[in-house]
Amino acid sequence: MIPRFGNELSRRWRLLALAAVWLAAGVGLCAYAWATYGDPYADATLARWGLKVNGPVQQIEPVPGAHAWRVEYDFLDVPGRKFHGSLTLPDEKVVHQLERTGNVPVVFLSSDPRVNTMQGMTVARWSEDRATALVAVTAASLLPLIWAFAAAALAAGRAPTASPAPPPR
Repeated sequence: MIPRFGNELSRRWRLLALAAVWLAAGVGLCAYAWATYGDPYADATLARWGLKVNGPVQQIEPVPGAHAWRVEYDFLDVPGRKFHGSLTLPDEKVVHQLERTGNVPVVFLSSDPRVNTMQGMTVARWSEDRATALVAVTAASLLPLIWAFAAAALAAGRAPTASPAPPPR
């Protein structure tokens, strides 16, 4: 039965190759998007579970070639450990307010204070909806793989069909 399954599976090599390429492309695209645009689910997690503290501004400097400023700040988490954060702000009014007050309203995750941002800002540069759609399309690549294996298993389990006997003479 196993050799028959292998034969049936090898007959579906085009479908398996398509599914493998689709899966590899999807996983690669997901990894690239998360690395480039940040974790889109972090914003929702920060909104639900984030702790709010004020952190002193350490440095504000203009970003070369862009109408934006890089703000660096420190903050203390609940046990009192010191963490460093930074963000880029395009709004000059907010930058002037931070210069005046000297404090950044920081939102961070108590489980991982490295996930932090200024209150009202986002961590990721893409939406949760787009990320969910990308993950769903990548997961859909498993359907042709499942179909090919199921079809090969069913075909291997069937008894070979005998050719009809020739009519008597």
